[in-house]
Amino acid sequence: YDSWFEEIETHELTHTFHLDRTAGWWKVAQDVFGRAPLLFPNAYEPAWITEGLAVYYESALTGAGRVKGTVSGMIVRSTAQRGSVPDWDSWSLATTRFPYGDIPYDYGAEFLDWIATTRGSATLGAFVERASRRPVPFTYNGAAEGAFGITFAAAWREWRASLDAATRGLPSPAAPIPG
Repeated sequence: YDSWFEEIETHELTHTFHLDRTAGWWKVAQDVFGRAPLLFPNAYEPAWITEGLAVYYESALTGAGRVKGTVSGMIVRSTAQRGSVPDWDSWSLATTRFPYGDIPYDYGAEFLDWIATTRGSATLGAFVERASRRPVPFTYNGAAEGAFGITFAAAWREWRASLDAATRGLPSPAAPIPG
């Protein structure tokens, strides 16, 4: 643990810097129409991107954070052991699946941390920049390919394979702890 205030402040400032970013025709539209809520392209991204980025940066920029902690990783690894990691396109805030509304925080952060580790941490900022200028806001997979060199769909398959490899041979999460 570190300063909880620093972590929360970093998390929320990440939202501000991420969601407020506009470029291209979005910037021109804001210059004409003002800061209308519909003119923020990154606000159209799914929760696992917005919350995943915020949790990633709360961890990368402070001495602690959920990615550096144990709970998010434990949840992701335990579902990988059971072969039940949900697909990246179903990491929603509104779900009845455990860990419920934490799915976009836990899976999003662990996935984006894996992308930062395998593709370079600067690629996350490049993704935000690319996504903020795309004329159609729901095409974040194209922004991912431009920033990471791989689409989110392909990255998810690679990440999922890495989880399988990391958890292969571990005792079943349903089995009691030996000893």
